[in-house]
Amino acid sequence: MGHDSSKFRITESVFRFGADVRTGDDPREAQLRMIRDGEAMAVESRLQLNDESDEPQPGPDNAEDEQE
Repeated sequence: MGHDSSKFRITESVFRFGADVRTGDDPREAQLRMIRDGEAMAVESRLQLNDESDEPQPGPDNAEDEQE
C-alpha cells in the first residue's frame, strides 16, 4: 500500500502529548505535568509576553523610520 498524502500528519509534540495522556487521565493535568517536567511549554504565556511588548518589532518597514 502506497503513501497517501491526503491523510493528516501528526507532529512529534502532539504524538508525545497523546502518549502521556493515558486512558482516564485528565488531559490538562497531563499537560501541566509535561510543562513542570520541561517536556512542554505553556503557549498562552509565550503569546502573552509577546503581546505585552509596546516596542515595534524591527522589520523592513521600520528600518526606514529608524534611519530618519
